[in-house]
Amino acid sequence: MSRHPIVILSALPAGGKSTLARELCEQYEKGVHIETDALRHLVVKGFVPPRPLNEEAHHQAQIMRQNACAIALNYQVNGFFVVIDEVLADPAPYLHYLHNHLVVTVFIKPELEHCLKRNAERVNKDPETRLELDAFIKDFYGETEQEDFTRRWDVVIDNTGLHASETQEKIMQCIQQKYPASL
Repeated sequence: MSRHPIVILSALPAGGKSTLARELCEQYEKGVHIETDALRHLVVKGFVPPRPLNEEAHHQAQIMRQNACAIALNYQVNGFFVVIDEVLADPAPYLHYLHNHLVVTVFIKPELEHCLKRNAERVNKDPETRLELDAFIKDFYGETEQEDFTRRWDVVIDNTGLHASETQEKIMQCIQQKYPASL
């Protein structure tokens, strides 16, 4: 049985990450989308949100990533294509847990205005949360402009104006280039 690489998929909030992760998984006979937000919310009591970052938020993020990787590896060895999605600036924590395994890291980076527009159109977020996310999106976008940002990822894709299938194709090209025998 051929093993697919685990895809670590990140993006700016409202960048289309979750939709893309689901659609990527649907391209395979067996696909699993691990939503890290869902893993975070398994904590019934004592949950600390990822922002603002503090010691406990960092600790809970480490636990969540360990769990995401354990789940991903279990599915991967059983022939599933796996995508882990999380908003993060550096895939290094996942690479730590997944060393010696097939991994492709992808960051989706649409134009700032595109994310802000998409965030404003969200119906699953209340107005106060959308305003908080706007501030975070702007700050995080600034971090993605740093010189070393793109070196952290196997591929950084500007999906502004792209159809999801075009973005998927770019990701598949990256996978094929890095692991030719995996597809």
